[in-house]
Amino acid sequence: MLFSSITFLFIFLPAVVLLHAALPEKWRNGFLLAASVAFYCFGDAKYLPLLAALTVVNYLSGRGLAAWQGTRRRVLLFVSAGLNLLALGYYKYVGMLPFVTEPPALPLGISFYIFQSLSYLFDVHAGRVKAEKSLADYAAYIMLFPQLIAGPIVRYDDVARELHTRRLQPRQMEAGMTSFLLGLASKVLVANELGALYEALAVIPQRGMLASAVMLLAYGFQLYYDFNGYSLMAIGIGRMLGFEFPKNFDHPFTSRSISEFWRRWHITLGDWLRLYIYIPLGGSRRGNVRRVVNLLITWGLSGLWHGAGLNFAAWGLYFGVLIALEAVLIGEWLERHPRIGWAYAFGAVLLSWVLFANDTPAALGGFLAELVSLRMGTNVLFTIGCFLPVLLAACLLASGRVCGWLKRWTDRPAVRVVLLLALLVLCTASLLRSSYNPFLYFRF
Repeated sequence: MLFSSITFLFIFLPAVVLLHAALPEKWRNGFLLAASVAFYCFGDAKYLPLLAALTVVNYLSGRGLAAWQGTRRRVLLFVSAGLNLLALGYYKYVGMLPFVTEPPALPLGISFYIFQSLSYLFDVHAGRVKAEKSLADYAAYIMLFPQLIAGPIVRYDDVARELHTRRLQPRQMEAGMTSFLLGLASKVLVANELGALYEALAVIPQRGMLASAVMLLAYGFQLYYDFNGYSLMAIGIGRMLGFEFPKNFDHPFTSRSISEFWRRWHITLGDWLRLYIYIPLGGSRRGNVRRVVNLLITWGLSGLWHGAGLNFAAWGLYFGVLIALEAVLIGEWLERHPRIGWAYAFGAVLLSWVLFANDTPAALGGFLAELVSLRMGTNVLFTIGCFLPVLLAACLLASGRVCGWLKRWTDRPAVRVVLLLALLVLCTASLLRSSYNPFLYFRF
C-alpha cells in the first residue's frame, strides 16, 4: 500500500490516526503494531513470517546482550547480527551469484528493517541504549508502518522516549499533516511527472546528447522528489502519531562538494554507515592511506545497499573515490571556491545516475554513446517542452531559496490551510487520472 494511494490517503491513514488518538495511551503501541502488520500484509503478506521471526530473534538477542557479559555476549552479538545479514544476503544478493537462475523475490522493506535491527543490537551492545523489555513495544518500533518499508532508518534511541510515553498535541498534529501533504505533492506532482519525462525520452531512438542529459537530470530529480517526498510523508505520519523521526534530506543539490552532498542526501543512511562501519574500521584516525581504504569500503557497501548489482557497487565506489579525493587533496580548495565546488558536485552527482540507472554493460555503453552523440532523435524538443514547467519547478525547488520563501509566506495560517487543501485536491486529481505512480526505492 503506497502512501500516495487513494486507499491509504482516505481510508487507512485517517482511521489509524483517529483511532490512535482516541485510545488510552497504554493501548496505543499495541494498536500501532496491529495496524503496521495490516499495512505490511497489504503489500507483502508472504514475508510477514520472516519479519516477525527476525523481530523476535532480535528482541531476545537484545535482552541477552543486556544481561550477559564477556565472551557469551560477544558471541551473541556475532550470531544475531549474522542471522540478520544472512537473511539480507539471501534475499537481496544471492541473485548476484552466476549459478543462481531464479533468485527469491525481495521482501518489502528488508534493507530498512534489517539496518534498523542491526543498529539496535549494536547500540545495546555498546551501552548507548538500554534493551527494550517489552516484546510488543520492540515490535512496534521495528514494524512502525510510516518507516517500515522505505525509511528513514530510525535508530531506537531516536524514538525510545516516544515509544513509552507520548502526548498528541494540536501543533504536532498540524505540523505532521503539513509535512505529509508537502511530501505527497513532492511525490505525486513532481516525481511522477519527472518519471514520465524520463520514460518518454528513453523510448526515442538515437535521442542524442541533449535528450540523454535531460534524462539524467529528470532521473536524479525523480529519485530526490520521490524519496524525499516519501520521507516527508513518513515524518509527517510519525508526528501525527506522536513520534519525531530524523530528517532524511536537506537540500542536497545546493552542496558544494560530494562530502557535503552525502551529509544532505539520505541522511539516516549516511549516519548509519558512519557510525557502524566507517568509525569501527578506524575512520580517519590511522593516516590517509587507511582513511581512503575505509572510505572505499564504506561507500562500496553503500552502493550494494542500494541494489544487488555490480553497477550499484561501482556507483558506491565512484562516490567513495570522490570523497577520498576531497578528504586528502581537494577539500580545502573546494571550500575556498564555493561556486566551482557547486558546479563540480552537481555535475558529478548528475553523472553518477548513469551507473545507477543502467544495470548492464550494454545498457551503460549505449547510454554513454548517446550522451556524447551530436545527433537528435525525432520529437526530442517537443517532448522536453511538454515537461519543461515541471522540470524548471524541480530545479527551483531544489535550490532551497523558493522553499524558504514559501515557508515565510505560509506562516499565515489562512494561507497555509488554503495551500495545503489545494495540494491535496491536485494530488488526488493526479492519482485518479494517472496509473503512473511508482516508488523507486522499493527496489532497493
